[in-house]
Amino acid sequence: MFPAFIHGSHWVLAVVDVVGGQYIYYDPLGSKDTEGVMRCATEWMAGEVRSANRNDAFHGLDLSNWAEVQNPASLPRQMDLESCGVFVIFVAEHLERGVKPSFTQRDIPLLRSRAIAMLHQGFAPDSDDIHSI
Repeated sequence: MFPAFIHGSHWVLAVVDVVGGQYIYYDPLGSKDTEGVMRCATEWMAGEVRSANRNDAFHGLDLSNWAEVQNPASLPRQMDLESCGVFVIFVAEHLERGVKPSFTQRDIPLLRSRAIAMLHQGFAPDSDDIHSI
């Protein structure tokens, strides 16, 4: 996963989904990738495959049929202009754990508190319940 800071004010996320054979671009506001974030992710992955030796997980991986998905409808949308970072952090955290993000804009204050607690405690809680901080 690659969080990217674009336009000097906005966070987005690129995901290289090796299991699903796809690249995912997530902009919490729902905009398309106009800054080449996905190009960077695809070039990185191609470089990893090229440099892989026989013992590496990427050795022989065929990227030619990989899909590029922009802003899947299953991911939450930001409704303000100041919480993109929180959306990106928690979408990434959910995807990393293999859990579908189920939070909304209304949950952002709780998620901000959860992020502070996670930083303070030095780990991420196992619970999917955003209220269990």
